[in-house]
Amino acid sequence: MAGAKGVVLGVSGLPTVGGFYHLTPADSLRFNLGLDVAFTPAFGVGFSVGAGVRHHLLGGNLRPFIEGGLQFDYAQQIGFGFQGSFGVEYYFVPRVSVAGSLGLALRLDGGGQNFHIPFGTSGLLFNVYL
Repeated sequence: MAGAKGVVLGVSGLPTVGGFYHLTPADSLRFNLGLDVAFTPAFGVGFSVGAGVRHHLLGGNLRPFIEGGLQFDYAQQIGFGFQGSFGVEYYFVPRVSVAGSLGLALRLDGGGQNFHIPFGTSGLLFNVYL
């Protein structure tokens, strides 16, 4: 699967759309973009940009993985984080999969004023290989 690429739709803290590129059958580079528009009680716009690496631990239809990455976001103030997670990806047909992950992040938010460690990488993903 080296050289395979695809599209990812994610639903986590901030819904995202992204993509991936497999370097080897087990390793892929990943990126995502998120957008959040609030209309009430006050209008506001937020966005996120992330990049990371995923390593599948096993092959087959059910593939556990570990991953890590960086994320930058803005929602009235700048935020930045390092993330690591564990998850499982299930291929219900050869080029389509769903995945779930749970992990931790080291976050620096509020323009550098807040440092915290949330479960910031939990989410559900829908992957389509092109």
